[in-house]
Amino acid sequence: MKKLLVIVHLVSSFLIMANDAALTPPPDRPISLNKSKVLLKRTGGFLTRRLPGASFVFADLRIVPSFPEDEIKAIQESCQIPVERQVIKDRNKSPIQVATELLQNTQEVGGVAVLFNGAANQPVLTVFPENRITLINVTPLADKVSQQVYQDRLIKEMWRAISYTAGGTSSSTPYCVMQTILQPSDLDTLKCSMANPDVTGQISNNAKRFGFGTIITSTYRSACKEGWAPAPTNEYQRAIWERVKSDKERGPTNGIKIEPVRR
Repeated sequence: MKKLLVIVHLVSSFLIMANDAALTPPPDRPISLNKSKVLLKRTGGFLTRRLPGASFVFADLRIVPSFPEDEIKAIQESCQIPVERQVIKDRNKSPIQVATELLQNTQEVGGVAVLFNGAANQPVLTVFPENRITLINVTPLADKVSQQVYQDRLIKEMWRAISYTAGGTSSSTPYCVMQTILQPSDLDTLKCSMANPDVTGQISNNAKRFGFGTIITSTYRSACKEGWAPAPTNEYQRAIWERVKSDKERGPTNGIKIEPVRR
């Protein structure tokens, strides 16, 4: 009996120690640090280099140009194109004039988004994709919200602006009209004269948000059952019309007889 108690005690102690070991967080291991050192030793680190070419410019025409500078770097790294900000001091110029003048320097500027203080009832984003211009009216973004909310909205619109202007919303398939078009002659090179299902599907999915109606396609039989089919125009439709009409007349009163499946 005594021997059995000793065994039970030893097993209990072992279970307690194992449980404590499971609950105790492991000590910090410099594995990732060692891997980083090995990688650094092999590669020497990573560098970025700008190759020749134009930049995408956020032209700031606002009265109070507080700007999320860090976002410029994030956009540049993600899009892998040069992105910069230019403060426009001459506020007598219109946003479209600012963009047009900047784009005249084709060696330095490839696309422009102009931030300006417009009227509250004017659009936030106005996009001219063929001309590589987007206008960002910041006034509606700042209406009755905190500075932080305004900055968050501005950052999101900056991303949307460069996406619209620099070809980020183009279709990935060549068989679609949603390609990057920079001049009328580019339209002549398109392999298709309509949008592909990926694009039209997005339009359909967003129809309710826009308040659009819905166009549905159905069989004549289904239309008859749902009660919106027009009068039959051929013998096949007439046969379906009569059959569905007969089934409806028998249905609620006498019940539609469903033949059992023959095996």
